[in-house]
Amino acid sequence: MATCGNASVQRYVRVSDIGKESLQMHMPIRGYENMSLVSLETAVEPLRLILPEIQDYVYVAKQRCNSVPADGLTKDESASIMLYSME
Repeated sequence: MATCGNASVQRYVRVSDIGKESLQMHMPIRGYENMSLVSLETAVEPLRLILPEIQDYVYVAKQRCNSVPADGLTKDESASIMLYSME
């Protein structure tokens, strides 16, 4: 995945916007553990409207993961964490 010339600016913005975060308490997320797991490709499908390249990023994340992640997660679970933290 190519990075643009202002990658250092993007990193700064990702960290420096913490001051804009609301201090409002949010309700905990419940019920997710009762849902069946789906592939990472299926999980990100709703994001295609706002990020058309999402399937390309999923492919890259899955290629970067070991076939059997050492942390006990599935490859898709491990790749989802990698995808979340990609620039």
